[in-house]
Amino acid sequence: MASIDRTAYPRFKRGVSVRELAEAFTPTSDEITWAYGKTQSEQHLLALLVRLKCYQRLGYFAKLTDVPAAVVDHVRGVLELPDAVVAETDADRTAKRHRQFVREGVLGLSAGIER
Repeated sequence: MASIDRTAYPRFKRGVSVRELAEAFTPTSDEITWAYGKTQSEQHLLALLVRLKCYQRLGYFAKLTDVPAAVVDHVRGVLELPDAVVAETDADRTAKRHRQFVREGVLGLSAGIER
């Protein structure tokens, strides 16, 4: 039987290794610049980048509540944000807009075009 992380519907592992955090969940400088251009608060910046990195890793949008704390803490640390900043959106409309940004951004970032 295949492990859960090797199935058609990947999920987060119970424990995320330091190596995986560095390789899969560290935003690039282009991604950070892109996210700053799409958000107006630190909370939304963190949420957008967590969504982006999770989408790139899993291939689908995970609920922010399902993202391991280690992933959120890692992205927060890369951004040098205070621990008080949480990866949440205050409205469903914002979450929907973030998902659209990620869909468009993944294509633009991989092609080197900022959208």
